[in-house]
Amino acid sequence: MDGRGEAVKSLEGRVAVVTGGAKGLGRAIADELAKEGAHIARLEVEMSTAKESAEGIGALGVDSCATLATCPILVPLTARWS
Repeated sequence: MDGRGEAVKSLEGRVAVVTGGAKGLGRAIADELAKEGAHIARLEVEMSTAKESAEGIGALGVDSCATLATCPILVPLTARWS
């Protein structure tokens, strides 16, 4: 809070890079950073849920984008965990 009792966004104008920010713990982290005023850049391995997450973060008044993160080691690991 500032001296007038108004909330101050401590991360306003900054950019936070969040891996896996479309769901689960990554989504919760991205949401909290956005509430503090940070713009959110997400690295995703699955883009199907990224749009929904971007819309939710956009409602908080900050910019949000998602980029597909490709990594050859993820393919066998993802298949193994599925």
